[in-house]
Amino acid sequence: MTDPSRRSEGFENVRFVHEALPDIDLGKIDLGTDFLGRRLKAPLLVDGRGASPEEAVRLAEAAQQLGVALMIGLGPDMTVRLKAPDTPILASVRAADLLRGFGVDQVRDALDRVAADGLTVELSPLKDAGDPDGTGDWWGLGAALEALAKGLDAPVAARGRLSTATARRLVEMGVAVVDLAGDEGAPDPAFADWGGSLATAIAPVRSACPSSMLIASGLTDGVEAAKAIRLGADMAGLRVGAAASTEAVIEAVQQVARQLRTVCFCTGSSSLIALRRAPLQT
Repeated sequence: MTDPSRRSEGFENVRFVHEALPDIDLGKIDLGTDFLGRRLKAPLLVDGRGASPEEAVRLAEAAQQLGVALMIGLGPDMTVRLKAPDTPILASVRAADLLRGFGVDQVRDALDRVAADGLTVELSPLKDAGDPDGTGDWWGLGAALEALAKGLDAPVAARGRLSTATARRLVEMGVAVVDLAGDEGAPDPAFADWGGSLATAIAPVRSACPSSMLIASGLTDGVEAAKAIRLGADMAGLRVGAAASTEAVIEAVQQVARQLRTVCFCTGSSSLIALRRAPLQT
């Protein structure tokens, strides 16, 4: 799943100490975690934003079989939930939509249509500034987001390249899930390295928001996922690309889970709790 063309997110500078004598059973390593009131088999969130309704159904089938979470846009209908009755599902909207008549009541209706467990608000001002259809007018967005977080009877996640101060502010506004997003492509090459690396952002945000659910998104393999979790993330958001088939999605996500399990084995970590204490090279 690794994309060699994407910008560095700093994970190459994070290295585990290799344990050549792991006194644990590889097959009994526990990757389970809780997310949005449901138990997952692995701390993975499949990123299905932008997927067509047909692709969203395939992603839902795969997430259900694998016991991982799913994020989709608000386009798909109830079929996604029917295919994934036990899957935590986040629906995603752009932040600017909150200023265009998409308030608490509209969000609530949209979540009901797909039976989603929560909402992700995309905070991507860089992308909006380079979008021909974007107005760039975000005046009042903070108040709109706070009203949504406090007025919606479902958890709200905020996703973006968030600084520590912004993450803390979002939590104070009532946001339940902080989603630190990796690179998704700058509209202008001059901004290719804008905002710093994801790897260096995780630990400070975890320190500033110790009780919040923290996701590190835009990851492409299980080693990155393991490093993100070691640095303080609870979950790893995965980019899986176009869903050609349910089987292809399952294979891709299973590979990430195998890589994550292998990191646990080679650090002597029998669980995610132990992985968070695994020694790093200095």
